[in-house]
Amino acid sequence: MAIVTGVVIFALFITLLPLIQNATARLPFLVGVVITIAILVVLMTYVIMPAVTWLLRPWLSKKRLF
Repeated sequence: MAIVTGVVIFALFITLLPLIQNATARLPFLVGVVITIAILVVLMTYVIMPAVTWLLRPWLSKKRLF
């Protein structure tokens, strides 16, 4: 699960961070950071990770590792 989370966070940062930064460019720095963190946390918690977990459920819940 840690590998999956890392890959998803990396993909989110690469794709969404520039878009969010452009949208919050005129705001004070800390306000932009808070908005960026809020958007990424909400997406990870309620949209992306449930879908990724559901898609990878056979691999994530394997009984035997080897």
